[in-house]
Amino acid sequence: MCLGTGKGDFKTLAHFQSGIQLTGEQRGAASGDWNRDGRLDLLVGQNNGVSHLFSNQAAEPGVMVRLKGANKNPWALGAQIRLLGDEGIHGPWQVIQTGAACGSQNGMLQILGSVRGANHIEVAWPDGRQSLHQIDRNRSTQTISID
Repeated sequence: MCLGTGKGDFKTLAHFQSGIQLTGEQRGAASGDWNRDGRLDLLVGQNNGVSHLFSNQAAEPGVMVRLKGANKNPWALGAQIRLLGDEGIHGPWQVIQTGAACGSQNGMLQILGSVRGANHIEVAWPDGRQSLHQIDRNRSTQTISID
């Protein structure tokens, strides 16, 4: 497991730091919010072995976002989303995609991590359009449709 340092690189975590220890031959991993608590969980598949689900208990819940694309692209594949916060602070772009690894598919419900004072979601749609959406704090999941 690797952890971003915030300086453009990563550091490797030992199993006792990450909480993830596997033996065998891993072939793919997929992330998604399996228990709908606003935290990214991890499912790891193994060659000739059982899959392992790691439920994220440590992270603060993020903003859950579901995009609805046009008729021929209902999942909005290729779209990019990020949080916008106070003082021009932007979160990293997340790309809506398929095929995460060998036999793996990340969840289509996106979890955007915390950004100080996050109040908007920016979407770059696959057709080149961009849109900005205020976060509705009364909804657990932000559903955004292409206009």
